[in-house]
Amino acid sequence: IFLLVSVLEHDSAKVTDVENRVVTAAQAGLPGLLLNAEGRSDLEPDARLEFFIETARQSFDGAISLARLHPLDPDDQIGPAQVLRFTDAEQQSLLRRDRTAVQRRIRFSGDGAVYELMFELHP
Repeated sequence: IFLLVSVLEHDSAKVTDVENRVVTAAQAGLPGLLLNAEGRSDLEPDARLEFFIETARQSFDGAISLARLHPLDPDDQIGPAQVLRFTDAEQQSLLRRDRTAVQRRIRFSGDGAVYELMFELHP
C-alpha cells in the first residue's frame, strides 16, 4: 500500500474546493502514469513500481500547483508531497493478527513550521 501525502496551509481558500480540484487532476493522470510504467520494458517489475510511485508523486505535486492556480489560492504547500508506504509483510502480519497496528510518521517542514503526521494501518 502506498499513499501520497501533502500538507497545505489554510489561510483563505475553501478547503473542499482545493481538495476536489487536486483529486480530479490527480485521478485523471494516474491511468496514463500506470500505462507508462508498465510499458517500461527496460525496468524490472520492482523498478517499474518505483518508477510509477515517483512519477505519481511528481504528478500529485503538479496537480496541487494547478489546483492552487484556479482561482489563485494564496495558501502554500508545505514541502513536496511524500510517499507513505506499508509493506506486504506488514499487511500480512495485521491480517494474521500478529500485531494490532502499523504506524508511520511523516514530517513536513516549511512556511516557518514543522508538521508531523502519524498514520496507522489496522486490520
